[in-house]
Amino acid sequence: SGLRTEGGGKYSRWTVPWHSECLYDTGRVCSGVYLRGSYIDLKGDVEDGAVVHWRSYGMLVGTDVTVRLSEHVSVRGGLGVGYARVRNMSHGMEGDEYYEEVLGWERKNALIVSPEISGTITSGNFTLSPGLSFLSLREFSSSRHDIGSYAGSYSVRMTYTFRDVFRVMGRGSDVIVENNTGGFYGPGWKEDLGFSLVNETQLLFSIPFCVGGHVFSLRAGPGFIKGNGGGARGVSFSFGLKT
Repeated sequence: SGLRTEGGGKYSRWTVPWHSECLYDTGRVCSGVYLRGSYIDLKGDVEDGAVVHWRSYGMLVGTDVTVRLSEHVSVRGGLGVGYARVRNMSHGMEGDEYYEEVLGWERKNALIVSPEISGTITSGNFTLSPGLSFLSLREFSSSRHDIGSYAGSYSVRMTYTFRDVFRVMGRGSDVIVENNTGGFYGPGWKEDLGFSLVNETQLLFSIPFCVGGHVFSLRAGPGFIKGNGGGARGVSFSFGLKT
């Protein structure tokens, strides 16, 4: 996914997730593990040749538990921890006290903590899935905390799944509409980026197919991203494969 602002700022992100099947399953409770690798490039609006610019590489490992409350309702909670390497590529005007402070560091190592919770409500061929997640960075071995005592991102998600909307090779395929609203938290990020919230709406298709007697589900589709300031807008694309 990626977006740009009218002032020359940009935000781009690549995420590669993997999730296990149930490693512990009682019929009512299912527990699994997940891995998530990510790359983020974040650049604020350019003003008088000065720009705030960071790049981050991260890896997250976590576990989650899904509890089935009834035939139609379930709740999932997860907690991930990991490592991030943040590189500062900012540059500014000589003598500018703000940019001298921003340029006071080049690389940082940080601990990632990411709690999340979601629910699933099913009725016939329709499923509603609300969710909330946070990601927090905490620097290693630094009393100054140049990237903030606690800095990170948050997201509120709503997913609408319509099952068996059309058929491919005799198998029912789903249409999924997903909306994510979120942003960053930490000192100074609103001023540096030029916007405070980002909304992403995706249209996804889940299509089953058979290979060697095994049924797989391919999930893919585009999305549109819009920020609430600075003319920020962009696109995203998701691709997933489930066995």
